[in-house]
Amino acid sequence: MNEQQARVGARWWADCLRNGSKMDNGDKSEIGGMTLAMAMMLQQSRISKITPEQVDVFETALVDTIMAFEDELWDVLNVDYHANAPLRAAGEKAGIDVDFGVLPMKTTMYFQDDGVQLLYGYGAPVQELLKETG
Repeated sequence: MNEQQARVGARWWADCLRNGSKMDNGDKSEIGGMTLAMAMMLQQSRISKITPEQVDVFETALVDTIMAFEDELWDVLNVDYHANAPLRAAGEKAGIDVDFGVLPMKTTMYFQDDGVQLLYGYGAPVQELLKETG
């Protein structure tokens, strides 16, 4: 794990708190559409109460968490419907409850070699946020 990976990854998640993000659980039914509309309203309501200072603390805490991956069992950040432990821990340090309805559902970020890969939403293709070198 290197610092550039940590900063790229943490910035992406922090930007979701700054700007909102898509909510895609893959349910294309009418009920699924209504569920997603409600999820987006919940997200906007919750992120509107988050201060820029809290987001900065979250981002810094997440960089530290990612850098510690070598010492931990985590090398993935993800949200199914609930955020996984590293994201929740960074949120706790910032006073932000990121467990449900704030971060994009069905989203996974992998840290491998020198790269950062993202699957943003249900069944999403892999995006290279930081391409491996070498």
